[in-house]
Amino acid sequence: MRRIKEYFIYLLIMFISIISILFALTKPSKEKPILPIDVGLNHTFDSISQVKFSGKVVNFGVVPADTVLKAKFILYNVGKYPLKIEGVNPDCSCTDYFLSDDIVSVGDSTLLVLIYSTKDKLGEQELHTIIKMNTTEKMYKVTLKADIES
Repeated sequence: MRRIKEYFIYLLIMFISIISILFALTKPSKEKPILPIDVGLNHTFDSISQVKFSGKVVNFGVVPADTVLKAKFILYNVGKYPLKIEGVNPDCSCTDYFLSDDIVSVGDSTLLVLIYSTKDKLGEQELHTIIKMNTTEKMYKVTLKADIES
């Protein structure tokens, strides 16, 4: 009988402990929530940055057919938060790209190179590439122009 009482007391203590732990875990905190701040790897990119381009149009003029053109654009982070380049989308499969960095620190820059093959192209060409970033204006357009002679 004494053993049953000890066992019952032991179970009662365990039950109260478990309930106390669960209550403490589900109790709302009175502390202020920690907000994301701009500290390198902890940054969430919810912050809006600003970008400045070296130019938005590259015109190669008259070029021979079956050549590869490379248009260079420099993107400068002139904002207060890291600049995140979320996507680069050329409007033609004839255009590829190279991006030196997709995350640009404050005051730094990145190089975007559009690589355009003129193979099977003739006449005036105008190709657009859309760049998506964490800026107020979410998308930007850069343009590559060429007049391809036969």
